[in-house]
Amino acid sequence: MTARPTPAAPLPLTVIGGFLGAGKTTLLNRILRDNRGTRYAVMVNDFGALDIDAALVEAHDGSTVALANGCVCCSIGDSLVDALIDLVSGPRAVDHVLVEASGVADPKRIADIAVVDPALARNGIVVLADVSEIRRLADDRLVGDAVRRQLAVADIVVLTKVDLVEPGAVDDTETWLAECAPRAPRIRASLGAIPIGPLLGLDAAAVATVLEPAPARGEGADAHRHEALFHRAVLRDLPIVTRARLAAFAEGLPTSVLRAKGFVELAESGQPHLLQCVGWRHSIDATPAPPDVPRGLVVIGTADMPDAATLRRALVDG
Repeated sequence: MTARPTPAAPLPLTVIGGFLGAGKTTLLNRILRDNRGTRYAVMVNDFGALDIDAALVEAHDGSTVALANGCVCCSIGDSLVDALIDLVSGPRAVDHVLVEASGVADPKRIADIAVVDPALARNGIVVLADVSEIRRLADDRLVGDAVRRQLAVADIVVLTKVDLVEPGAVDDTETWLAECAPRAPRIRASLGAIPIGPLLGLDAAAVATVLEPAPARGEGADAHRHEALFHRAVLRDLPIVTRARLAAFAEGLPTSVLRAKGFVELAESGQPHLLQCVGWRHSIDATPAPPDVPRGLVVIGTADMPDAATLRRALVDG
């Protein structure tokens, strides 16, 4: 009897939301330039705004731009659903799907596509907020409801253009955002440097890498220096816990934690389960662990996140 082929792992789908001018296209441009070996499919309404280096363009057929670094840019066209179906039904040539939501769109409706399509896995909603404009826009009679709705569904909120206003104004805006999106972690993009790693999370291969001893302080290129502002805690050799204990741990993570991912063995099944936390959302799935991925969790957050020992106690002791 012929063995069935192993189904491909679902493609992570991340939605980039935020009102016009918040910095969504700036973020996408940076991802295309600094993809670090990850093959992204970036889905946008308009290629014109993307700053694609001509030297990177490998092919262009009017609706798709293939890049030499393995990334691809796809036009959403008339239907995002159709564009996503075309992407996932063809040969698997990308590792991660990014969708730029229009300025007034509800990003949750886009992210929910991943809930009903087994070829996709919801990887979070990242909403960018221009600190110089967001409060005015939220009070605007015409667009205010859309702006507040975007913030309310965000898994992570990124404050952009913080260098254009006084520090006190940034603090005031962050306090206001804590009321609009109380469960979503908030991070500041310093001088336009938006941290890709903490926003988009870790894949299984990265989990295996970061569960090894961390590199010495000071290693890394300039492209990584802004991410040094974020902390990482690695929880190795975790004991077996119940599903309820793991869920309580995930639900109790503070807003200083942006993401958590890893494999933890559950008492009910005796099998490792994949925990993924994006902002205030989490999932626990019986995803087979690759043989080279050790059991443990990687937690990424802002500088005030709990240390590894505190996080371990929260998981093990409750």
